[in-house]
Amino acid sequence: MKDFKFTQLPADPVNCSMKLKHGVERLTIDKTMYKKMEKFCSQQKITKLTFLVAVFKLVLAKDSGYSDIAIGQRVSTRFHYKLRNTLGCFLEKVVIRSHIDNKDTFLNYVSKIDRIIIAA
Repeated sequence: MKDFKFTQLPADPVNCSMKLKHGVERLTIDKTMYKKMEKFCSQQKITKLTFLVAVFKLVLAKDSGYSDIAIGQRVSTRFHYKLRNTLGCFLEKVVIRSHIDNKDTFLNYVSKIDRIIIAA
């Protein structure tokens, strides 16, 4: 990835406010917030994945100080009809990279992420 700066997010529990168990942190969204997210996604005609990726990237940008954020996303690659009866896991990772512009509104940024995810 040309011109991309890699950053090291905090991984040391001593310096990190979150205690991670085996590299996984579970987050529960309460029902009221989930319903609001569903309504927003429906109004904007986006998926909940798009919304959560956009929010996650904004949090990473805020925490890291970088505006060029890239994350990996697993996708299924079992699209060919000849593979429908084949056993196995067909997954690949695609990079979802976006630049966060401070002039963008949240709606514009979510729309940008939606286009990037669809293109991936």
